[in-house]
Amino acid sequence: MDAGTTDRIVIGLGIDDSYSFAGDNSSGLFMWGAMIEEASYTSSYIKTEGEVGGVTRLKDECFNGGDADLFNITEGTFFVDANNFGTPLNNYSMITISDATGSNYIRFIYESSRIRVSVLGLGDYFITGVNDNERNKVATTFKENEMKVFFNGSLVHTDTLGVLPTGLSKLNFSMTNNLSRWFEGKVHDTRVYDRVLTEAEAIELTTL
Repeated sequence: MDAGTTDRIVIGLGIDDSYSFAGDNSSGLFMWGAMIEEASYTSSYIKTEGEVGGVTRLKDECFNGGDADLFNITEGTFFVDANNFGTPLNNYSMITISDATGSNYIRFIYESSRIRVSVLGLGDYFITGVNDNERNKVATTFKENEMKVFFNGSLVHTDTLGVLPTGLSKLNFSMTNNLSRWFEGKVHDTRVYDRVLTEAEAIELTTL
């Protein structure tokens, strides 16, 4: 960093950890192996491999995250904290856990002005009035004969499951088969629990 500047930079150590440094027109800052971005938040590493000049991030992707040992659960909680950049109603995008097929899945489907929670054996529940480019937290808890949906700090839906999804083995920011419906937005957090969170825990987790 040039010693003759008073700009502030943020040094990110992780998604939630960072230090800031403000120039004072005299001190300098020496860094090795650093990545500098002009943004108000830290992001994942952009691999440059020695290129001279700037490198532009295209997108981060999550395909086939995890395995059957991690996700093959008979009850649990699926949570996503994300900002959808905006997709037309008929060109929706998804964040899913599944067995990589359309036979077993839990899907958060982001459409224009709504989020569709889709669970095998239940069908779809629509959360409406959702704005594009707006942060939202949604979670679903599931166990035999019960599913609940939580949205931005409230329990918004309770239903009876007909069939529980089984063999869950993949986390995708896309359709279950990775071939389409790629999520376009900012994912702040996503979690899969191997237990059903209590209503109080789920409300706290999804509160903005």
